Amino acid sequence: MDLFNESLNDSFLPLSCRRAVLTLLLKKGDLQEIKNWRPVSLLCTDYKLLSGALSSRLRKVMDQVVDRTQTYCVPGRSIVDNVSLIRDILEVSGSLGLDTGLVSLDQEKALDRVEHRYLWKVLERFGLSPGFIAMIKVMYVNIESVLKINGGLSRPFNVTRGIRQGCSMSGMLYTLAIEPMLHNIRSFNEGLSSNRTFSYGC
Repeated sequence: MDLFNESLNDSFLPLSCRRAVLTLLLKKGDLQEIKNWRPVSLLCTDYKLLSGALSSRLRKVMDQVVDRTQTYCVPGRSIVDNVSLIRDILEVSGSLGLDTGLVSLDQEKALDRVEHRYLWKVLERFGLSPGFIAMIKVMYVNIESVLKINGGLSRPFNVTRGIRQGCSMSGMLYTLAIEPMLHNIRSFNEGLSSNRTFSYGC
């Protein structure tokens, strides 16, 4: 607690918490294909404990700030709900003779592309308290990574964007980051003529 309180007061974590070790895990398939390997951030236990505590707070408000159609990392919701929604839309639109379109958004490597400054603005717009946002920011101030290569570690490099895998909040932060885009898609959908229906989901 002393470490966490001091870090939150100083808005700065110790180096052991700010530095991640990136290693690769095989997903499946040919070992020679780089796309079959997934980078994973190995973070220290102190970092995980703090992110877990903040995650438990953030989890309590997710269903209040994220649209009901978004199910990823929202407690009490399941992606099965979106699958059922798509099925129902197709059945109803088919029986009514309506033209229906499904838009699929490829979000491969999307967590790595979230800009931190953008994320802070999104959290502010959702009405999270400045104090809570400041605590989340501490988790991302002056963070760096080293690559685990051939049994050794590379020189550290700064990380200025992306949501850290291994952080308990990563899924929820990503969900909040993409909510403005999904809001625009919903607004577009509502503006279409009544004989067209679009569905989306993440």
